[in-house]
Amino acid sequence: MYPDKFRKMITLALAAAMTLSHGQPRPLLDVPEARESAGILYVSGGVGTDDVSRMRALAPRFNVRIRFQDQSDGTSLSDVKVVVLNNKNERVLRLVTEGPLLYMKMPPGRYLLALAYQDNVQERTINVGRAAQDMTFTFRVNELEDCLRDGNAHCKRQGE
Repeated sequence: MYPDKFRKMITLALAAAMTLSHGQPRPLLDVPEARESAGILYVSGGVGTDDVSRMRALAPRFNVRIRFQDQSDGTSLSDVKVVVLNNKNERVLRLVTEGPLLYMKMPPGRYLLALAYQDNVQERTINVGRAAQDMTFTFRVNELEDCLRDGNAHCKRQGE
Protein backbone atom coordinates (compact mmCIF):
# COMPACT_ATOMS: atom_id res chain seq x y z
CA MET A 1 0.00 0.00 0.00
CA TYR A 2 2.80 2.44 0.89
CA PRO A 3 5.84 2.02 -1.43
CA ASP A 4 9.41 2.61 -0.32
CA LYS A 5 9.50 6.13 -1.75
CA PHE A 6 6.73 7.13 0.66
CA ARG A 7 8.54 5.50 3.57
CA LYS A 8 11.56 7.65 2.68
CA MET A 9 9.28 10.68 2.58
CA ILE A 10 8.00 9.80 6.06
CA THR A 11 11.54 9.55 7.38
CA LEU A 12 12.40 12.97 5.95
CA ALA A 13 9.19 14.44 7.35
CA LEU A 14 10.02 13.05 10.78
CA ALA A 15 13.44 14.67 10.61
CA ALA A 16 11.81 17.97 9.68
CA ALA A 17 9.24 17.71 12.47
CA MET A 18 11.66 19.20 14.95
CA THR A 19 11.82 22.39 12.90
CA LEU A 20 8.14 23.26 12.75
CA SER A 21 7.99 26.99 12.19
CA HIS A 22 5.64 28.37 9.55
CA GLY A 23 2.42 26.56 8.79
CA GLN A 24 2.19 25.31 12.34
CA PRO A 25 -1.32 24.07 13.16
CA ARG A 26 -3.54 26.64 14.80
CA PRO A 27 -5.00 26.32 18.30
CA LEU A 28 -8.74 25.69 18.61
CA LEU A 29 -10.86 27.31 21.26
CA ASP A 30 -13.38 24.56 22.06
CA VAL A 31 -10.82 22.08 23.44
CA PRO A 32 -8.05 23.58 25.59
CA GLU A 33 -4.67 23.30 23.87
CA ALA A 34 -6.18 21.33 20.96
CA ARG A 35 -4.90 21.97 17.46
CA GLU A 36 -6.13 21.15 13.97
CA SER A 37 -4.28 20.11 10.84
CA ALA A 38 -5.91 19.02 7.57
CA GLY A 39 -9.16 18.15 9.34
CA ILE A 40 -7.51 16.26 12.21
CA LEU A 41 -8.15 17.70 15.67
CA TYR A 42 -5.47 16.65 18.15
CA VAL A 43 -4.14 17.30 21.62
CA SER A 44 -0.94 16.09 23.26
CA GLY A 45 0.13 16.11 26.90
CA GLY A 46 -0.07 14.03 30.04
CA VAL A 47 2.95 15.29 31.98
CA GLY A 48 2.10 15.34 35.68
CA THR A 49 -0.99 14.25 37.59
CA ASP A 50 -3.13 17.29 36.74
CA ASP A 51 -2.34 17.07 33.03
CA VAL A 52 -3.08 13.33 32.96
CA SER A 53 -6.46 14.03 34.58
CA ARG A 54 -7.19 16.74 32.02
CA MET A 55 -6.25 14.45 29.14
CA ARG A 56 -8.43 11.63 30.48
CA ALA A 57 -11.36 14.04 30.67
CA LEU A 58 -10.80 14.96 27.01
CA ALA A 59 -10.37 11.36 25.82
CA PRO A 60 -14.02 10.69 24.87
CA ARG A 61 -13.86 13.51 22.29
CA PHE A 62 -11.17 11.70 20.27
CA ASN A 63 -11.33 8.48 18.23
CA VAL A 64 -7.59 7.67 18.14
CA ARG A 65 -5.81 7.70 21.50
CA ILE A 66 -2.12 6.86 21.72
CA ARG A 67 0.21 6.39 24.68
CA PHE A 68 4.02 6.34 24.33
CA GLN A 69 6.22 4.45 26.76
CA ASP A 70 9.66 2.94 27.33
CA GLN A 71 9.82 -0.69 26.24
CA SER A 72 11.87 -1.81 29.21
CA ASP A 73 9.93 -0.39 32.15
CA GLY A 74 6.79 1.36 30.89
CA THR A 75 8.06 4.84 31.74
CA SER A 76 6.12 7.53 29.88
CA LEU A 77 7.84 9.13 26.88
CA SER A 78 7.34 12.54 25.30
CA ASP A 79 8.97 14.31 22.36
CA VAL A 80 7.91 11.53 19.98
CA LYS A 81 7.88 12.66 16.35
CA VAL A 82 4.62 11.76 14.60
CA VAL A 83 3.71 11.90 10.91
CA VAL A 84 0.32 10.83 9.54
CA LEU A 85 -0.30 10.10 5.85
CA ASN A 86 -3.78 9.63 4.40
CA ASN A 87 -4.73 6.95 1.84
CA LYS A 88 -3.51 9.27 -0.96
CA ASN A 89 -0.04 9.33 0.66
CA GLU A 90 -0.51 13.00 1.58
CA ARG A 91 0.89 14.21 4.88
CA VAL A 92 -2.06 15.38 6.97
CA LEU A 93 -0.32 15.78 10.31
CA ARG A 94 3.21 16.32 11.58
CA LEU A 95 4.03 17.05 15.21
CA VAL A 96 6.28 16.39 18.17
CA THR A 97 4.34 15.20 21.22
CA GLU A 98 4.23 17.34 24.33
CA GLY A 99 3.75 14.37 26.63
CA PRO A 100 3.13 10.63 26.60
CA LEU A 101 -0.48 10.98 25.40
CA LEU A 102 -1.64 11.93 21.91
CA TYR A 103 -5.35 12.07 21.11
CA MET A 104 -6.62 12.64 17.57
CA LYS A 105 -10.09 13.03 16.10
CA MET A 106 -9.67 11.67 12.60
CA PRO A 107 -12.13 11.36 9.73
CA PRO A 108 -12.90 7.76 8.74
CA GLY A 109 -10.29 6.25 6.47
CA ARG A 110 -7.01 4.42 6.21
CA TYR A 111 -3.88 6.13 7.52
CA LEU A 112 -0.19 5.39 7.91
CA LEU A 113 1.29 6.48 11.23
CA ALA A 114 5.05 6.94 11.39
CA LEU A 115 6.50 7.51 14.85
CA ALA A 116 10.08 8.17 15.86
CA TYR A 117 11.77 8.32 19.23
CA GLN A 118 15.56 8.71 19.28
CA ASP A 119 16.81 6.31 16.57
CA ASN A 120 13.74 4.06 16.62
CA VAL A 121 11.11 4.48 13.89
CA GLN A 122 7.84 2.57 13.85
CA GLU A 123 5.07 2.50 11.27
CA ARG A 124 1.52 1.28 11.60
CA THR A 125 -1.40 1.37 9.22
CA ILE A 126 -4.72 2.07 10.92
CA ASN A 127 -8.29 2.03 9.72
CA VAL A 128 -10.33 4.70 11.44
CA GLY A 129 -14.05 4.10 11.69
CA ARG A 130 -16.72 4.84 14.26
CA ALA A 131 -15.17 2.95 17.16
CA ALA A 132 -12.42 4.64 19.16
CA GLN A 133 -8.97 3.07 19.05
CA ASP A 134 -6.59 2.99 21.99
CA MET A 135 -2.97 2.19 21.14
CA THR A 136 0.29 2.01 23.01
CA PHE A 137 3.61 2.38 21.25
CA THR A 138 6.73 1.29 23.07
CA PHE A 139 10.21 2.45 22.20
CA ARG A 140 13.58 1.31 23.40
CA VAL A 141 15.49 4.18 24.95
CA ASN A 142 19.11 4.65 23.97
CA GLU A 143 21.62 2.03 25.04
CA LEU A 144 23.49 4.37 27.37
CA GLU A 145 20.32 4.89 29.41
CA ASP A 146 19.74 1.12 29.41
CA CYS A 147 23.30 0.54 30.62
CA LEU A 148 23.00 3.07 33.41
CA ARG A 149 19.61 1.77 34.50
CA ASP A 150 20.80 -1.87 34.50
CA GLY A 151 23.99 -1.12 36.44
CA ASN A 152 26.28 -1.62 33.41
CA ALA A 153 25.55 -5.37 33.46
CA HIS A 154 25.34 -5.72 29.68
CA CYS A 155 27.31 -2.69 28.49
CA LYS A 156 30.23 -3.10 26.13
CA ARG A 157 33.09 -0.69 26.25
CA GLN A 158 34.44 0.75 23.03
CA GLY A 159 37.14 -1.43 21.54
CA GLU A 160 35.82 -4.68 23.03
